[in-house]
Amino acid sequence: MIIFLIHNLLSLLLWKGTYDDDDDDGKYVKEDKVALAKDDIYKLRKQHVSESCILFYDPNPLQIVRAQGTYMYDENGVEYLDCINNVCHVGHCHPDVVRAGQKQMAALNTNSRYLSELNALYAKELTDTFPEELDTVYFMNSGSEATDFAMELCRVWNDATDFIVVESGYHGHTRSATSVSNYKYSHPKGIGQPDFVQQMNLPDMYRGDHRDPETAGKKYGMQVHDLIKRVEGRGAKVIILYYYYYILLHPLTFIILVFQLQDLL
Repeated sequence: MIIFLIHNLLSLLLWKGTYDDDDDDGKYVKEDKVALAKDDIYKLRKQHVSESCILFYDPNPLQIVRAQGTYMYDENGVEYLDCINNVCHVGHCHPDVVRAGQKQMAALNTNSRYLSELNALYAKELTDTFPEELDTVYFMNSGSEATDFAMELCRVWNDATDFIVVESGYHGHTRSATSVSNYKYSHPKGIGQPDFVQQMNLPDMYRGDHRDPETAGKKYGMQVHDLIKRVEGRGAKVIILYYYYYILLHPLTFIILVFQLQDLL
């Protein structure tokens, strides 16, 4: 069994960098001025961008013009602590990341079908951090693509037909990823829960069904056990996609038990 722990949480960042105004290499452009009025931008978006692309705080959305470290800034320079972005793992516009991106974009931007020292060294350095048996990587361009490809690998690996997912889970925007994402298929305009998807309750120690630290982990874990047995009872095989969308305190015993359940598959 392969268990994917896909975290969509903003890291608590310790870095709060500043930029050297005398150094143009990687310096963030701090200009806050914009060419269009906020109302005009809003109208253009409504006219040309699909309504299915969510706009936070609509009909009075934030107009964010720049970001640095853990903060974002609107057109009036108002500072907001960013607790929702899941892309900038080391902070917005980190100077090391900016410089590295600028340097590489100025030298080469192509696919991985050509021999590249950087590509090979990165793969080695990445796998050096893994357990010994994990020595191969696939480079993907998005989390959705990674989820889609991982699901295909699972199906090839053990001919799995069913997936166990967690309530409120979100795995991406591809067709296969949305089909196993409760966040998507349970939406009023969603496709509904597919027959090959088995859903367990969110292992939430705060508002969940089980909150006792001594017993919650085992009780949540047994939900996974029972779902596996149900699927196997009709002669099918299953893969677990574990994901939590919110910042929750999960029982450690639940995590351990779910990993141990791989012996059942």
